[in-house]
Amino acid sequence: ILPGVAQLDWAVALARHRFGLSGPFQGMAQIKFQQVIRPATTVRLLLTHLPEKSSAEFRFTSAAGAHSSGRIVFGA
Repeated sequence: ILPGVAQLDWAVALARHRFGLSGPFQGMAQIKFQQVIRPATTVRLLLTHLPEKSSAEFRFTSAAGAHSSGRIVFGA
């Protein structure tokens, strides 16, 4: 099972890379873990940049449906 902390780490790292977010990680909001990600499950990560809030929304999904979602917040 893929731990939630690993999902958050991936979302933070990929949001930094994709959106050029260089500020320190400040926290998270509206985090939901709907169903576990089991071994060999192919997941898709959707990231949406929210520049006005210095944050990004993330959503992990697969053929089985939604796995997790939330917002990660970065400092200025």
